[in-house]
Amino acid sequence: MRTTGAKDTVSVLVIEDDEVIGRHVEAGLRSHGYAVTWTRTGGSGLAETARLPTDVVLLDLGLPDMDGIDVARQLRDEHPDVLILILTARSEEIDVIVGLDAGADDYLVKPFSLTVLLARLRAHLRRRPPAPAGGGGG
Repeated sequence: MRTTGAKDTVSVLVIEDDEVIGRHVEAGLRSHGYAVTWTRTGGSGLAETARLPTDVVLLDLGLPDMDGIDVARQLRDEHPDVLILILTARSEEIDVIVGLDAGADDYLVKPFSLTVLLARLRAHLRRRPPAPAGGGGG
């Protein structure tokens, strides 16, 4: 994780195909100082995590190109330290279990409150160790 204690250094990737939800989440996170990238497909989300340092992924499960569970599994395999929060309309108990077992750190059912999302994000980030001081290597 690249944070230095200031939330504006937390890089969040939102993988959400719904325009209204994506814009709402992106604007809400930005207004609270998070660095946000938003993409609408699982494939583009995986490409972004390979291209950019990412601390947190907010992941929808119903994506147009692939199932979000597959995205979560691949993210967990390739980026074991990334925080994954699933944001989905799938609300059955088995869906929550499968999502968490696929590697997600948290699971929120739509519709969700932005304030609850922000609180859960803060709670998860509090538990993460800070990045090492300095950046010059050595």
